[in-house]
Amino acid sequence: MRSNAKHLAFLPTAILLTLVAFCPACQKQDGPQQGVQKRKAETAAQFPKLLKQLESEKADDRITALYALGGHLCENKNGKDLATAVPKIAAAIGDRKSDVVRSSARTVLTQIGEPASEHLTSQLESLDDVQYAIGAEAIKAIGPAAGKKWFPLLKKNLASYTNDDTKLKRLLWTLEALTGIGKEASPLVDEVFGLIDHKNMKIQVLVLKIVTNNGEVSKKHGPRIAKLIEKGTPSVRSWALQALGAIGKHDDYDALQLLTGKLDAFLLIEKQRALEGLALMGEDATPSLEKIESLISDNSKSAMCSAAYAHWKITGDKTKAISKLKKLLDSRSFADESIQTLGRMGQSASSLVPILKLHLDSPEPVRRENALFALGDIGAAAKPTIERLEKLATDDKDAGIRGLARIQIQKITAANGDADSEHRDGQKSSSEENSSPPRS
Repeated sequence: MRSNAKHLAFLPTAILLTLVAFCPACQKQDGPQQGVQKRKAETAAQFPKLLKQLESEKADDRITALYALGGHLCENKNGKDLATAVPKIAAAIGDRKSDVVRSSARTVLTQIGEPASEHLTSQLESLDDVQYAIGAEAIKAIGPAAGKKWFPLLKKNLASYTNDDTKLKRLLWTLEALTGIGKEASPLVDEVFGLIDHKNMKIQVLVLKIVTNNGEVSKKHGPRIAKLIEKGTPSVRSWALQALGAIGKHDDYDALQLLTGKLDAFLLIEKQRALEGLALMGEDATPSLEKIESLISDNSKSAMCSAAYAHWKITGDKTKAISKLKKLLDSRSFADESIQTLGRMGQSASSLVPILKLHLDSPEPVRRENALFALGDIGAAAKPTIERLEKLATDDKDAGIRGLARIQIQKITAANGDADSEHRDGQKSSSEENSSPPRS
């Protein structure tokens, strides 16, 4: 998720004004309330310029504008500004020139949250397939809050597109949206599962993702899913494993045995998804711990992070997982996956915040990005890193990193530390969606 464009060294005035919010020294000069009001006024004054900047030929300019607009909308919740800006932010999901612009747009929509869901009509009711796809991606980015708003439309479209081969793209995007709204999609599980034998593999995978999100509600479909783990493509087989874990114990088959047996699978993706499935089973997967512990300790295996995460979810004890992931932070091959896994552990990973902070100095943009996401997901315990994040937000040579740092400052500042934050799959932990193995 990196841009090939040449990165600018400094942020434009618009975002510098917005970033004043996160400088305690700046706020103290005028007093907390006066400083906040002054900053809001300055950012609001830049609003028209930021909208125009979304049309810039330079990817860095578009990224900068996206994050500045996101910060403004998160703080002000101004209905008129939301109505003007959200469709333009969503449109950036369809940017054809920059992966970073697209991912930045999704991140910003996630941060704005529910208020953004009210302003996707132009995309979701469009007859143009590209616009509908953008709207579906926006729903997925916003999450369950958008599902509450758009469920009736998604339900209608699912019924309309299921038996119409000319609407295959729209069916795919409807299912994509449903994967993002979690349990808000539960009333449609049976209808969705009717597509499990569809000739399109992507549709089969999307069906299994929706099943995974809705566990117990999908229980009657377990026997059919159990048959999929030995046939089909690796993606279908592996997602079937995770879906079985989400469904849990079943009278017609031994889910624990099926999943534990796949811990010796040749393909890493099957092994990882089996571990995810066991993690979803929680305490019911306790008999698998011996095998999971062997995967944690075997440095020749590539499933160490997934095994550490599963051990934590099954036992509720973070000690072994944190110990292993801490060691892997020094590994050239596994540091990024370890950081992503720590993000998924939320506040349970708070003891490693000082080490994660060191990775903000990595020369690799992807490493800095992963560390930013993880710190945001850890939440309140990451507040000691805010000063460093402020420096990233102004000085990093990568526009995506600068903007993401700003978003994470907001997220960490707002965290109250009362409960674990666990994402994705953005997500949008930041950690991969649908309880997937971490973002790569």
